[in-house]
Amino acid sequence: MLLIVGYPLLHNSSVSIQNRLLILGLSRLGYKVDVLCPEPNPFSISYDPSMEDIIKLVDNLYEVKLSNIYKFTTKLLSKKTSVIKPEDRELSNNISNAKQKNTMKNILRKFLAWIFDNIELTGELKLELKKFNIDVNLYDIVISSSDPKVAHMIAYKLMKNSLNKRPKWLQYWGDPWFYDIALKGKWKKPLVYFLEKRLVENASKVIYASPLTLAKQKRLFPRYSKKMIFVNQATEISDCSYTKSSQQVGEFVISYVGDYNSKIRDITPFLKSAEYFPKIKFRIVGSGDIKTPVNHNVEIIRKRLPLTEIREIEKSTHVFFVMTNKEGTQIPAKIYYLAGYTEKPIIIAVDGKNKEELKEFFQGFNRYIICENETNEIKNAISVAFDVVNKNIKFNLAKELTPENMVERILKDL
Repeated sequence: MLLIVGYPLLHNSSVSIQNRLLILGLSRLGYKVDVLCPEPNPFSISYDPSMEDIIKLVDNLYEVKLSNIYKFTTKLLSKKTSVIKPEDRELSNNISNAKQKNTMKNILRKFLAWIFDNIELTGELKLELKKFNIDVNLYDIVISSSDPKVAHMIAYKLMKNSLNKRPKWLQYWGDPWFYDIALKGKWKKPLVYFLEKRLVENASKVIYASPLTLAKQKRLFPRYSKKMIFVNQATEISDCSYTKSSQQVGEFVISYVGDYNSKIRDITPFLKSAEYFPKIKFRIVGSGDIKTPVNHNVEIIRKRLPLTEIREIEKSTHVFFVMTNKEGTQIPAKIYYLAGYTEKPIIIAVDGKNKEELKEFFQGFNRYIICENETNEIKNAISVAFDVVNKNIKFNLAKELTPENMVERILKDL
């Protein structure tokens, strides 16, 4: 089996974590897996050598070279991690104004970021694809997994160049393309529709990670709706033992780990809820655009951290907080991944016009504390969550969330 992913295995993101679980599920079910992916980029802020353990489960790893322009760009775009601790309230309210001014480097950084966000469409500009080829006829099954969508584009070109009988091609979509809330530039819409339609048309099966996305995609491409299914993402049971830092008397920690752009995920209600729990540490880890002054018990760690450091933060956490997107039908992968911490409550704050459907969907797992993304509702959910912590309640990992179950559903009826 050949798995094509658009993200390097040694990069730390929700995408790469899900790809790892896909590989894990395939391996546990006895499949031999070859992986085709971009080579890791040491200049990227998400580069994380600590994730190399998954490579041991891969039979053959084929890495596509990164283009020189992309290497140069990511080196320039990379920024250092900054930490805002509770004791640094004055700093958090006046976040390095001098450093945020439009220096020449910042201007160039923003311009290059704009190029990749608004002009580069499929992700192929980042890779040296002309110098790479692989014979897909050696495989019975090819799975392309996004995001980014370049994984499907690579698979399409390889399948198109196949002279013999083509293998079955399964597409696993973390996010849709035409309806992707992160898609910038209205001029892209007609072209994206054409490209996505061509991909779906040529697939043996198309798998979506959200039931809401599945319903919307069936309406977008009704001719191919019978080949579309929904399979949720997976997790695995994680070490729930707390680190020494979290054992301090009276210290409870609630953490949000992930990005939080206010146009997509509004973290302000969560920040405001901290005012009602002065003895609880509120920790936010990830990049975002927080402008609201933070309370004394809020710690903000900006940018991405290595997976080993993320694991330590997760271990020192008593309650996890996650948010759904304000728009779109996607479900953040973090909601599934964190369920592996079976002794820790997870609060999901639903948002947007699909919040009622999302509430009903999440309730089916019997795992999450669900509220709306409003301060009072979050405040009540936090009280419930810490009551669960004090009672030492342990959650079961639903069968639907295991890597094996995810893979079995993806491969069913081939």
